[in-house]
Amino acid sequence: MQEAQVEAVRTLGELLRDDGPGFWISREARMIVFSCQGEILFQLVVSVVATPAVAAIAPNERRENPDACRKALWEMREIAAAAALQDSPMTDQEALSTLAAIAAWVQSEAPTDSAACGTVIDLLVDLTAGVDIDALDDAQALTLFRRIENGLSF
Repeated sequence: MQEAQVEAVRTLGELLRDDGPGFWISREARMIVFSCQGEILFQLVVSVVATPAVAAIAPNERRENPDACRKALWEMREIAAAAALQDSPMTDQEALSTLAAIAAWVQSEAPTDSAACGTVIDLLVDLTAGVDIDALDDAQALTLFRRIENGLSF
């Protein structure tokens, strides 16, 4: 168990290092560790909790960045494409949670620099609003994931 824990932390650290900007957009990273028999051993969750001191020191650069919405959509398309791969380690629920978090962030924090971008983000937020993604069964998650995937291909 200790080896699995150490390896999980090391792997999550490498993933965060490689996808730092994506982490700061979604503000959360999750890793589920399975046994060889497919049983869930544990889950690692890393999330951002900003303090008022940070807001005073570093103003929100994203709100000032007119490309933030397009960059977020690009990142969301990449996540959806990776999750759609046949042997993807990312479950539909994990992809949905990440996509929903990014869409919610864009809607509340980033300027929607074009009508098309804002419309896509609004659609994705509407599709996931009030949905308990972790409670979806595989078929429900796949259906919702496909609807979001279609929304991202504007």
